[in-house]
Amino acid sequence: MEIKRDIYLSQLVNARQNGFIKVVTGPRRCGKSYLLKTLFHNHLLSEGVDESHIIEVDLEDRANKELRAPDALLAFVKSKIVDQQLYFVILDEVQKKDYIPHLTNGSTASSVKMTPCEHKHQKIIE
Repeated sequence: MEIKRDIYLSQLVNARQNGFIKVVTGPRRCGKSYLLKTLFHNHLLSEGVDESHIIEVDLEDRANKELRAPDALLAFVKSKIVDQQLYFVILDEVQKKDYIPHLTNGSTASSVKMTPCEHKHQKIIE
C-alpha cells in the first residue's frame, strides 16, 4: 500500500519555482525521502521534466561519501548541468553534509514539515 502524501506533494509542487530552497523535515521514517525521491520525482517526470534535469544525491549512501564535502558536491551538481533549463536538485540526508551554507549561496529556504500522519489543518510551508 502506498501512502500518497498528497498534502505535502501539492505544497512542494505549488512552491517549486518560488526561488526558495525547500527543506523537508520530520521524524525518522515518516516518508521524507519517499516524498522527494519517488512522489515528487514522478510528478516532475509526469509534467515533462527530463530525467537528466532531476539530480538526486543520497548523502547517507556510502558511495556518495565524498560528496559530503561542499566543494565536491557543488562540482558534482555543476557537472550535471549542461544547459540553461531548470534543474531540480534533491539532496537526501543533507544533515550528513559537512557544511550546508556553501551550497545555498545565501538563498532563503522554506520548509515542508512532515508528521507520521497527515493533519489537514497543519501549516506545511512557512
